[in-house]
Amino acid sequence: MKKNQQSNKGFTLVEILATILILSLVIGIAAFGVTKAISSSKAKSVEVTINNLKTSSVDYVNENINNIQWVSNTTTNEAGEEETDGTEFTCVSIIALVNYGYYSKNIL
Repeated sequence: MKKNQQSNKGFTLVEILATILILSLVIGIAAFGVTKAISSSKAKSVEVTINNLKTSSVDYVNENINNIQWVSNTTTNEAGEEETDGTEFTCVSIIALVNYGYYSKNIL
């Protein structure tokens, strides 16, 4: 007479735990790579935005050079007299760039 033999189909607890451990390691490594890629892309995006603002500012100044208020670069020497080095500068705001169409509103 044959005895009823128990079926050995399925996975043991150790096999399931080993699989979970391996999957956790793979997910952890992938998450680190994704996080690093996102951080790198954000830094590159900021760099591109700054370069775009510089270009827009230069375009604005070049096209409105006669209508811009320029300020001389002056310093005070030891005798209390003002000296200038011959350079002039101006300030261009992001709002002015947006208002005059040199940059889009999505920066604000």
